[in-house]
Amino acid sequence: MKKLVFVICTILCANVVSAQETFIIGDLTYKVIQESQVEVTYCNLFAESIIVPEKVTFEEKTYNVIYIGREAFYKLPNLTSVKLPEGIVYIKDHAFYKCKNLTSINIPNTIYKIGNSAFEGCSSLSDITIPESVTSIG
Repeated sequence: MKKLVFVICTILCANVVSAQETFIIGDLTYKVIQESQVEVTYCNLFAESIIVPEKVTFEEKTYNVIYIGREAFYKLPNLTSVKLPEGIVYIKDHAFYKCKNLTSINIPNTIYKIGNSAFEGCSSLSDITIPESVTSIG
């Protein structure tokens, strides 16, 4: 019985690990959230200007980048600009929290939701346009 429980736990844990696969390309870390979709979960601390790609390829699989993850760009001291691609649908909570030198970011027409405090403390952000596609701002 103990062996059976161990085998079941091992199989379940293996599935959880594969569903949580992360990888790094350039300055950005991505997490697989569905078979062909990823979210940006982290950015290199020293990044200054970031262009988030619409698609990324890792181990011969191509993924659509659809989310900016919770705290993905949290307190990046050197970040000044971010370009987001069409296809991003959600900027999660605290995504750009206290990026005090962020001066510009584009919000594409595919975004429908901006999470809580996504841009809180971005004191240098002087011009931002929220498209009509956004139906919820935290």
